[in-house]
Amino acid sequence: MKMRIIGTCFTAFLITGCGIFEDASTQGDAEGTVEVHGRQELEQVAKAKLEGDLNCSTEGPKENTVPIECSGKTQDGKTVGLKGTVSSVAPDHGNANGDFSLTVEGREVAKKTCIGIC
Repeated sequence: MKMRIIGTCFTAFLITGCGIFEDASTQGDAEGTVEVHGRQELEQVAKAKLEGDLNCSTEGPKENTVPIECSGKTQDGKTVGLKGTVSSVAPDHGNANGDFSLTVEGREVAKKTCIGIC
């Protein structure tokens, strides 16, 4: 009887634990893909090269999306940002799909549904 309970608990942990690792993987893929390709998108709309990398952060997945927010500066000192939600990510193809808003100096300059190679 004890072995059955332990086995059931272990199986339940594996099932729920896998979801946690899957969520973390999705969150990491979203952040990495948007960080790299979002930089290119922001440089294009700002018409200036960024100084350093984009600084992106994500929150835990919510309802099959990953909220993301990125910020950076151009070489001429302008503040740039990218904010949105990632609904799917294909790091091997170099894109993230979702709803994104790109800003320069706090002013929205573009809306995108795909970041990267779309």
